Amino acid sequence: MIRLFKCFFGLGCMFLALVAPQAYHMGAGSVFNGMAIGVKTLWIPTTWATFYGVILGGLIFAYQHRALSPWLSFFSDPARVDTKDIECALRILETTQKLVLCTGIILGMMGCIALLASLDQGIQVLAHMFATVLSHFAIAGLLVLFLVIPFRSYWSNHLSDRM
Repeated sequence: MIRLFKCFFGLGCMFLALVAPQAYHMGAGSVFNGMAIGVKTLWIPTTWATFYGVILGGLIFAYQHRALSPWLSFFSDPARVDTKDIECALRILETTQKLVLCTGIILGMMGCIALLASLDQGIQVLAHMFATVLSHFAIAGLLVLFLVIPFRSYWSNHLSDRM
């Protein structure tokens, strides 16, 4: 229970340290206005569905029933997890990072193609499409920051403690 609290507290601190200053600047001095702009820019359901579809599909294809083990075995007792499982979790997290970054790059390139195809539109349409392209890269970075890096550090720490 305490480990779960520490996890959410740590991720919450990371989120606040990342979001609060950026929201303050985007909202011209108002954190709440900046948060509204950030959510409006980053909340693209099809992009999130694409990311999670590619991640889950790639992990299930490569690791079958162990695909979600780095995240699900986090809730179990670390003393029960053996070294082989930790090494597998680290490989899964490395694959997850590669899938996220490749998906972000591909979606960003596809957005650039759509942007170039619509150069005859107005400036507001182009600005919105450019923001969408940039949001693909931002979402990829956020997924790596919150789903991969903390869990990789957690499992690496437990692996180094055993050696």
